[in-house]
Amino acid sequence: DLSSLEDMKSQLEAIDSELASLVDDMSDEDKQDAGEALSEAGDSFASGAKVKKKAKELADSPLGDTLTHATRLIGQVSGLKKKEKQAVQKLDDKTKKTIESLTDDASRQLLDAKWCHPIIGSLAALPKKEINSLVSKLNALSEKYATTLSDIDAQIKDSERSLCGMLGELEGSEADMAGLEKLCSLLGGGKNA
Repeated sequence: DLSSLEDMKSQLEAIDSELASLVDDMSDEDKQDAGEALSEAGDSFASGAKVKKKAKELADSPLGDTLTHATRLIGQVSGLKKKEKQAVQKLDDKTKKTIESLTDDASRQLLDAKWCHPIIGSLAALPKKEINSLVSKLNALSEKYATTLSDIDAQIKDSERSLCGMLGELEGSEADMAGLEKLCSLLGGGKNA
């Protein structure tokens, strides 16, 4: 029963796809000629009666053939939807009858398999999930602070010394040189450093 429902759904999808393809393959002129056989947006067919009426009007043209084909497909869709509705009702009735005929033991086994086992499995997985979350957060923090403050301080001092060395190679007026020497002494890379 369930497989026949799935077959009907796949047939409906195939027909819907074919109907959409028919509309997409129409030229703008054909879409205008089709008029009320198409939706207002012109991207799908209207009701089966409107398509059938327009197909009769354009019977001797390629567009009429397309609309006739669309009419047949729309009829198939209606028939399949009716069968699908009946199959769903039949499956619901069968399911209800099956559930009502279960023994107490079978009911408990079904509830256990359907509800208890998944819940127990999910609860058992919670600690592992939390531990994995904490481990990933710790790894992120470890990577974030991999460079220690003393490493950063050493890099800053190396950069200051290097900058002072480069500033020492500059030439300029006596006032400029005094300013550069003062800057180097502030950076800690002056002559005394």
